[in-house]
Amino acid sequence: MKLTTPKATLVLLILLSLIIMPFTAYGKPVQSDPLQKSLENQRFQNPGQGGFDEYGYHEKARIFSGTFDNWEALMYGEPPLPPVSPDETDVIFLARRWDKAFDNGMFKNEPLKDGAWCASYFYENLSGEQLGWTWHWYFYYTYSSQPIEGGIPIPDMPGFYYTVDREWLVAPDGTEVVTSEFYADSFYHKTSSHIWKKINNSRLPQVLFKTK
Repeated sequence: MKLTTPKATLVLLILLSLIIMPFTAYGKPVQSDPLQKSLENQRFQNPGQGGFDEYGYHEKARIFSGTFDNWEALMYGEPPLPPVSPDETDVIFLARRWDKAFDNGMFKNEPLKDGAWCASYFYENLSGEQLGWTWHWYFYYTYSSQPIEGGIPIPDMPGFYYTVDREWLVAPDGTEVVTSEFYADSFYHKTSSHIWKKINNSRLPQVLFKTK
């Protein structure tokens, strides 16, 4: 069986909604990534409940948890699509979180501040010959007025640097197959624990960040 991922097709759609295009690059893996895990284990929310609107967006908490189609609908001002079971195949789901500085700069036309960040986690339950497999993609990017050592500048987004990218597949037996992995180590190690502490100290329902 040839393993395939939806990443290439998804990238074209992402660029239209101001999300970065990933680079194929490799760096030293980080053993523990609490921010990634917080998004990876975020439970799919029922639209319209727990502070989330019908798209899956929690404005106050700056969190989105839903389908990628509904993220695009939110970005383009279109009506939300009907809810989908998180077990559905061939549907791309998205968990995304960003800080206040990113929110103000990207959505409220305020000056961007150094350190503004956004983290995203995509997953899809595959079908056909890959039924039982799941596809996963996590990435992180931030704004800096000065070059970030080891970071990759993002085209058409001046001042933003791509600092983490990880794509992997999980087999029905739980075996993980990493297809690409990149970390800008010098920056990443300084920020991950700080961001995780902010998430953990928030007053959001803990089910949002329930770990295994």
